[in-house]
Amino acid sequence: MGVGQPAAHPLAAYGPPMERPPSIRTAVTLMYVGAGLAALQIVVVLLSIGSIRDQIRDDNPDLTASEVDTRANVGLAFAVVFALIGVGLWLWMAHENGAGKSWARTVATVFGVLGILATLLRLAGSGMGVNLLGLVNLVLAIVILVFLYRPDASAYYRSRSAY
Repeated sequence: MGVGQPAAHPLAAYGPPMERPPSIRTAVTLMYVGAGLAALQIVVVLLSIGSIRDQIRDDNPDLTASEVDTRANVGLAFAVVFALIGVGLWLWMAHENGAGKSWARTVATVFGVLGILATLLRLAGSGMGVNLLGLVNLVLAIVILVFLYRPDASAYYRSRSAY
């Protein structure tokens, strides 16, 4: 460096940040699929409100019609709120992992492992049945985690964290 020349940027030796590799593009696309499935869960719950009411009535024959409706509506509200939170988390993780944020891979891993464990516990017979969407989410979480930890993905996170 000569006199009067600006100092090189400390990250110049790393070169420009890497473009998104195929494994990250695939993982992000699958995260968007996960968001869509979470939104689909809202539709499924809304369409099944009648059977939810019937189940509440069968399990609690002493409830009045108003009490059955109240319990069904509260359950519906919780299901919709949790599904919307799920949509938001999927979209957030897709965006942040697509940007190469290392912390996002860690958070996505925690979410994925928790989802996998919850589904496996349901499958093991904890009394909380697993539906088709639950099984699809199980496979989706496993596949996404595999893509997030492929060598090209790890190189991408390293290159992006340098900036």
